Amino acid sequence: MTVEATAAPRTMVETRGLWKRFGTLEVLRDVSVAVNQGDVLVVIGPSGSGKSTLLRCICRLEAFEHGELHVDGELLARGTADVPGPGEKQPERATLEQMRQEIGMVFQHFNLFPHMTVLENVMLAPLKVRKLPRNQAREIAEGFIAKVGLSDKLNEHPARLSGGQQQRVAIARALAMQPRVMLFDEVTSALDPELVGEVLGVMRQLALEGMTMLVVTHEMGFARDVGDKVIFMDEGRVVETGRPSDIFRAPAQARTQAFLSKLLERERGLSVTGPIER
Repeated sequence: MTVEATAAPRTMVETRGLWKRFGTLEVLRDVSVAVNQGDVLVVIGPSGSGKSTLLRCICRLEAFEHGELHVDGELLARGTADVPGPGEKQPERATLEQMRQEIGMVFQHFNLFPHMTVLENVMLAPLKVRKLPRNQAREIAEGFIAKVGLSDKLNEHPARLSGGQQQRVAIARALAMQPRVMLFDEVTSALDPELVGEVLGVMRQLALEGMTMLVVTHEMGFARDVGDKVIFMDEGRVVETGRPSDIFRAPAQARTQAFLSKLLERERGLSVTGPIER
């Protein structure tokens, strides 16, 4: 009887020893994380712990001084203060631009163009960045607007939408680039509580469909139910990494315990929909 070898999981995004400073303030300190294809990595931690900066470094909105960023096994960026070793070279600009198109990001604030309709906002990147024909860009945009449940809002302007609807448009806009990885940075923190669920519902559906996701959030229910792996950060460092069941039931580090005890107190009494199965 032959036992087939199990294929190693494909790592879609990996950071190796990232260091990032703003002046004299170190906001990332030797941060190494990895997310496999189809997995949801949830990053939690107090404000100022470096969570959002980590996402901004991954999507190349911020440079970092030391370390490496790999996307789908390919070196995308090296620290600005790092000198390539013998036989190494800095990533080529063409590779950088191409790989940046494979990573979509949704921010805390919606950043929609107020003078454009929902359809125009979502069509813009496929037209301008991917250089698609207008009819093809429209078809893609309409498909992703339908995916987030807003087909009846195609011709509305952002000012006529609720905060939850605007955030769903922002998700559709990122998806319209058809990325292989999605980054979410505190996407519900600016929403009224009654609107949070509709945005998290879209993210849960993406997870069910196998989208690779890195999610910075304070929504512990989402982290427990949807995350494949949870990272706790504090003061620019990764303090603890593990499965949600381990992190939330028996965190190994005292700092993680203290953080979660405060957050979970706030969540007591709230309903939990239960973990998703993929």
